[in-house]
Amino acid sequence: MTNRHEILAKAPKLEEHTRGFELNLTHGPVDLEVGNTRLKIIDPHRDLSPLELEKWRNVNTSIGFFVIEPAILDPENMTGLKGLRDGETLILGRHHTYDNRFRFDKFASRKHLQITRHGEIVSIWDLGSANETFIGQTVLNRAGIAKPALAETMLANDNEKFRVSIEAASLTHEGHPDRNDDSYFINESGGGAGVFDGVGSNSGSDLASQIAANSIDKAFRNHPGLATVNSAVQFMHKALHNAHRDIVQGIGETTGDFQPATTATVVKTFEDEEYRHYAVIASVGDSRAYLFRDGNLRMLTLDQSMALATATTRDEKYARQWRFSNITKLEDLTPEEQVAYKQQNMIYGALGPGGNFSSTQVEVVYLEPGDQIILTSDGIHDNLTSEEITEILRHGGGSLELTHRAQERSREDKMINMRAKQDDMTAVVMRFDAKNN
Repeated sequence: MTNRHEILAKAPKLEEHTRGFELNLTHGPVDLEVGNTRLKIIDPHRDLSPLELEKWRNVNTSIGFFVIEPAILDPENMTGLKGLRDGETLILGRHHTYDNRFRFDKFASRKHLQITRHGEIVSIWDLGSANETFIGQTVLNRAGIAKPALAETMLANDNEKFRVSIEAASLTHEGHPDRNDDSYFINESGGGAGVFDGVGSNSGSDLASQIAANSIDKAFRNHPGLATVNSAVQFMHKALHNAHRDIVQGIGETTGDFQPATTATVVKTFEDEEYRHYAVIASVGDSRAYLFRDGNLRMLTLDQSMALATATTRDEKYARQWRFSNITKLEDLTPEEQVAYKQQNMIYGALGPGGNFSSTQVEVVYLEPGDQIILTSDGIHDNLTSEEITEILRHGGGSLELTHRAQERSREDKMINMRAKQDDMTAVVMRFDAKNN
């Protein structure tokens, strides 16, 4: 259970980019052949005559580079061309995403070629096409164009269809068995889930967490799941903002020192414009999300907690959170760390009238078969170390094992085990498996 404290900081954001085999676009236009379709990557201002460029007057040529199909090029009707913005990735082939732009025949694979631009550099992969890809007279194949590990990952993300299974368990604080301040929701068909922990132990914190769960569950169910990463991230920000509003409206004005609020950690899966599956995790407060992949546990969220306030960089915050999550003896910490550790449950972010909600932390994870995403309230991760959570998952355990092990720990003498803590305990485990498995 978290305690209400003033919000003092904003959540940082982290973005990651991958790069493949590189060609420099400043060296001139690039000729491509996809099946029997001939394409070019051009800079209109460099590669077109003034008369040809006049036909592009309705096109935003400040984008810089374009993929064009010269045989059907008609800039006035936006056919035969597609802008290639900095940072953008295109998947080309007979998957109909750009069938109003290009004319691919039966010799092109459904997902034939991937092109990613980074400034003036373009990265190109052949996605295991039946008839390969040509750059000029050079034949490209998947093995020859991309780093093997990256190529396998890209192909798996692009072609695999995931089966999502979700399980959840919640145990009530044994000190108040008639009220659980934790709430959660799961939605297997939409690939969504959330964990919420009402702030404090006063009446109303349970209602705040329930309102947030209902609000975000409804938003997730109304989203089709097809979105670019940027639009998905904005959707998640809006979902939490609206949940905050719904709590304020649902509870109304309160008096006294206690103002209801709740933490929130939610996840939803999406498909991007390249049909790759990814998950977006959004969080406020100190409920957590983890990624369990290849037997290893990775924290996806940082607690909005005063325990991390003196750590200056994001890496330092993650390192401190991991260290605190595995400590079993207070004397193993430095004096400064001991002071910070005792402030773990002093959070500076929550939804609701008592949360002073100001920032949402968002992470994006592209999914691989076998991945698991775990959501926990602090009743789980305060009682159990991250190493203990890892071992439970490695042995096939799920939400039931996590909650029952945390409850067993909470009953121990705190003088013997410093992690023992009475609390509500909630865990959600999402598993992503390939449908052909």
